[in-house]
Formats: sequence, C-alpha cells, structure tokens
Amino acid sequence: MLKLRTGYGIPVMSFGKFTGNLDYSSFVTVGAHYGLEGFYFYSENVGFGGLLSYNRNTIDAQRFTGAYINSNFIYDTAFVNVNPFRTVIGLVGFCFDLPLNDYAAFTFKMMAGALTVTKPAGIVRVQTEDGDELIFRETKDTRAKFTIFTAAGMRFSPLPDWSITMEVEYIGAQFDFSYKMNEATVNRTNHVQLLMLNFGIAYFIE
Repeated sequence: MLKLRTGYGIPVMSFGKFTGNLDYSSFVTVGAHYGLEGFYFYSENVGFGGLLSYNRNTIDAQRFTGAYINSNFIYDTAFVNVNPFRTVIGLVGFCFDLPLNDYAAFTFKMMAGALTVTKPAGIVRVQTEDGDELIFRETKDTRAKFTIFTAAGMRFSPLPDWSITMEVEYIGAQFDFSYKMNEATVNRTNHVQLLMLNFGIAYFIE
C-alpha cells in the first residue's frame, strides 16, 4: 500500500496552551501536515512499513503580543515576528487493516521512530509607555527524540485498488531546548504533543 497523506496537526496538553510564561510553545496554533506512507501486507490484515510526515504549526501573534503587554504594566505595544514550529516524523511499524465489508475497514497503526522538532527563531519588539523600545531576540534550536505513534481510523474503497482513509493520530515527546535570548543561553523543557487528523489516498498494488 502506498499513500499520500495530509491533514491538521492540533497542539494538545501544554503545547499551545498558555502556561504563564512568554514561551513560543504556549502560543502554537493548529497547523498542517503532509506526508507519505508505505506498507507491505504479509498477511491479509497486517502490514509492516514506514511513514514520513512534515508538520508546520505557526505562532498566534495576537495572543503572543497580548501576553507580552499583560506581562508588564510599562509595556504599551508589542510587535512579533516568529517563525513556525516545524516537526518531521519518521517512523516504522505495523498497520492493521480489519475489513467490515468489501468497501470499508477499520485501520490501526502502532509505530515508533524519530520526532524531530525545530523551535523557531523570532523577534519581539516592545514599546514602553515612555516611548522606549525593547527588543527580545531568540535563536532557533532543533532536537530529535525517539517516540511512539498510535493511530486509528477508517478506510473506504470506492474503486478497486484505491482507498480513501481518515485517521486520528497521536505523537509527542519532551524536548530540552537550548537557545539564546539576547545572547544569553536559555534551557527550557517543552512537551511537543500533536493530535493529527489525517486524510489520505491509498493505492494497493497486487
């Protein structure tokens, strides 16, 4: 089975939720992902293969600037220019295909591999009530972790050898980022966790 996949990456848990500090990961929005899958079914219901996916989650600039302004009473306005969080997922594992009839099947995947995350670089400019400008610069950092991936969904076959798939997937890991903020080294732990809604077009080679 060869499959093209796309969908939405939804930040969950502390990722994308304001946690009380001015950290990019607290302001991540729903993003998009794209990828490829390939599985060899050595039995009717069980296949082994791999998955490669690229995810892009932008920063909510409006929430982020608001958090900066609210963090200090002397801050009047703020301007944000921050790149997206980017993740690359490379996994191998098993796909289980459990047909209901000739046209539909339950699907389930258990996989493991690398989750590589790039914490973005960015600049925040803050103007105070006195008209002074403060600039906060952060450099990017890229880290990789071994992680486990799970997915469940449905497969529909409107045409012979072709299928449309819909799946809900979860992947996540804890990362110890090390980067510079205005030349000072910062070490911070972030939980990068994504719930992905995935849609795909699959072709089965006899």
